[in-house]
Amino acid sequence: MKYCTQCGTQTEKNERFCLVCGAEIPDLDERIPDEGFNRWWLLPIIMLSIILAGGIIMHFYLEHQNSETINAFESGIQHAEEGHYTQALEAFEEAVSLKSNFQAAKTAKEFMEVALTVESKIQSIDKLIEEQKFHEGLQLAQEAEDQLESYKGEVTQRLLDRIISKRNEVQIAQIEQQFSESPSFEELKILLWQIHSINAEKSEELVQAMEDRFINDTFSRASENLQDNQFTTALNIVEEGLRYLPESERLKNLKSTIEKQKVAFETEQQKRIEQALSQYELEQDHNKNNAVEVVKVTAKPDEYGDIVVKGEIKSVATVPIQSVTVNYSLYDEEDELLTENETFLYPETLYPNETGKFEYIHYEMPDKVSIEINQISWFLDDE
Repeated sequence: MKYCTQCGTQTEKNERFCLVCGAEIPDLDERIPDEGFNRWWLLPIIMLSIILAGGIIMHFYLEHQNSETINAFESGIQHAEEGHYTQALEAFEEAVSLKSNFQAAKTAKEFMEVALTVESKIQSIDKLIEEQKFHEGLQLAQEAEDQLESYKGEVTQRLLDRIISKRNEVQIAQIEQQFSESPSFEELKILLWQIHSINAEKSEELVQAMEDRFINDTFSRASENLQDNQFTTALNIVEEGLRYLPESERLKNLKSTIEKQKVAFETEQQKRIEQALSQYELEQDHNKNNAVEVVKVTAKPDEYGDIVVKGEIKSVATVPIQSVTVNYSLYDEEDELLTENETFLYPETLYPNETGKFEYIHYEMPDKVSIEINQISWFLDDE
């Protein structure tokens, strides 16, 4: 489509002159001037190229920096896992310097600083053990453990394991030092409990020496009571020892021996009691029924013609007897009963194997009489 350059009327493609104004219509190529190359377009192109190039360069730089940062971070992790905390700290510092907003590297760097402090304290404990400063060593171990309270992970656990191991070393050294000072039996029990409560490899010689002394002391204390027939006390001592050393064959055998001796002693005691009871019953029967014997008895006239009855009675009882009375009868030559009488023995109380006497005068009796003891009576102390 073409237009007249003079009046603007629309013309056909092949028309050379305007039908309205008659002006010549130039060719289309003649109406569009050839301006040539425009240099103002070059500047934006150059700027865009520079920006693109800079972006590409920055991209590759950042990629390289990220790669270096990650490599440094991973290197730090590897060193930390191997226990090389100084090298790990340097690697994490490098990672932070390459990328200041790398929070994981910052946290790891801070943790490595703590780990180095903890490691230093752990190593310092060895010197405290040598100097027998056990309290300070345990305190330092606790401080190191407290510093790791906010951290978790494999490295943290490894450090905690080292702290526990070092604490055990301090406790074992402390127990060994206290044991060397010849502790009392009660103190030895505490030390033995402490050494067994430590969940770590311990000196077999130290443990064996402590157990041997504990067993020997237990043997000695139990044997002293056993000699005095204090079986219950002896058993309590051995059973207490078995609470500390339940697998001790010596203590088990000692307990068995005490129990057997206890049974034997109690059996013998029972026999003795039964024998004593039997003997007591026999003695009681003897004392009640056969406590005296007649030593002599006479019935003779005196110078006045009166019949004087005299006698001696001996106590064969095992206990004192009291108020002994003698009942007797007098007969004439024809064995006719003249009289029956009862009199008391003196002294009033007769002790075992002691002899008492009795005497009585009968008036108006024949010159010749005979006497017969009818009955002798007495009382025991418990009657």
